[in-house]
Parts: sequence; C-alpha cells; structure tokens
Amino acid sequence: GIMIMKSDSTTRLKELDRIIDITKENTRLMHETRVSLEKLEEQHGNLANNVADTAEDAFYYNLEDTKTLGQIKFDEVLRNVRDYNGKEYDVMMKNGKSDAVVEVKQKVHFKDIGDMLERVIPNFRKGFPQTEGKQVYGAIAGMSFPPDFKQKAEEAGLFVLTQNGKNIKVGNSRGFKPKAF
Repeated sequence: GIMIMKSDSTTRLKELDRIIDITKENTRLMHETRVSLEKLEEQHGNLANNVADTAEDAFYYNLEDTKTLGQIKFDEVLRNVRDYNGKEYDVMMKNGKSDAVVEVKQKVHFKDIGDMLERVIPNFRKGFPQTEGKQVYGAIAGMSFPPDFKQKAEEAGLFVLTQNGKNIKVGNSRGFKPKAF
C-alpha cells in the first residue's frame, strides 16, 4: 500500500506543477492584455483629443481669418483664453463694443445651449471685467449636431457655427437676430 501512496503523491505533485505552469502563463497573458489595453486607451484618448483639437483649429483659424460672427465684425480673435478666475474659453472675439465667446465641440448636445446661457456667458462676464458695458454674444461651434439644434439655439439667441468643407459657416437662419447677453 505504501507504493500506491508514493506514486499517488508523485502524480499529485506533477499535477500541481502543471497547475502552477498554467497559472504563470495565465498571469503573463493577463499582463500582456493589460499592457495592450492601456496602449489602446492611450491611443484612443489621443485620437479623441486630436479630433477635438482639429475641430478647434478649424473654427479658430477660420474666425481669425474672417474676424466676423454673422454680421458682427471683430478686431481681435483669441484662442484658449483664461479669465481672471482661471476658466478657459475656446475662442474669444473682441471689438470696441462687443465681445463674443465661442465654445467648440466635436459633437454638440442640447445641454450645451443651457450650459452656454447658465454657465459660460455669466462666467465669461464675471471673469473679464472689461466686458462691463459691452454686448456679449455666444456661439456654439461643432462638427455634428442633433436634429433641431439650430432652432433651439436660435431661440436662445446663440450663433451656431458648422463646418462646410474647408470653411465654417454660420448655420443660423437668414433672419436670425443674435441676442446680446
């Protein structure tokens, strides 16, 4: 009976060694998978940032070139401007009597309208005391919009900027009257 015990324990040790090898291999594979996923996440994040930067570039360079928003002519177009409270704005446009704040989005959502009215424009006014006594206009620029967005933004008095090939265009209706905030 002792021989059976010995061969039984040898079989068990071999089985245990095999389990340990499999576990080591699984651990190695899991590590490789994690590294691959981290690389993929980083690339995806960079891609998302690149797409956002590309959208911002397109709108900024075009506004910088035309210096107009609808019928309003501006003297200066600034990018990634920080106010006195440290808040950053994608694009700011200035002239003697008006300022405009342009928020650039890759994909625009309806909530961006409320955000512009309730947060962006009031913060812009607070953060730039020189807007005192000036008209402030708001614009939402984007590459993709939900249906009926333009109408809702117009009702709120906001400019809508869309991309049109190499150029951007004001997407508002012909008779649109922007609201000064």
